[in-house]
Amino acid sequence: MAPHEDEVRILAKIWSEKMSSWVHINEEFIHSAEQYYAEYPDDALSYGMDGELYNFIKQAVGVITTDA
Repeated sequence: MAPHEDEVRILAKIWSEKMSSWVHINEEFIHSAEQYYAEYPDDALSYGMDGELYNFIKQAVGVITTDA
């Protein structure tokens, strides 16, 4: 699947809504989280999130953000 496909866009919207409901997401928060997981990549793996999956989600959320 690709980030622009309908099924992925639906999941990206759900992901974005869930994340927004947990924390106020802004660029500073995202940068801080990315920096942390770059320094401690094994922490993310304990939650099933690797770099490839994170980048895919980031691309998919980017697609729905540009569509809005």
